Amino acid sequence: MSKIVDTDLSHDRLEKLAKLTVATWDKDTLVEYARECLFQDYQYDIDRAVMDANDYPLTVEELDDA
Repeated sequence: MSKIVDTDLSHDRLEKLAKLTVATWDKDTLVEYARECLFQDYQYDIDRAVMDANDYPLTVEELDDA
């Protein structure tokens, strides 16, 4: 069996690899990864962060205490 190299990984293969990888994770790992991805997204898309923040009935002070 030959090793996979970067040029082997098409869009479809990357999607399949992601599905296989996530399928092996436990719930804590999945939640931590989601949290990290959202944080990174929020840093680069503040409008999305504001929209998501406003989905919760929180004040800024309540968010600080959450």
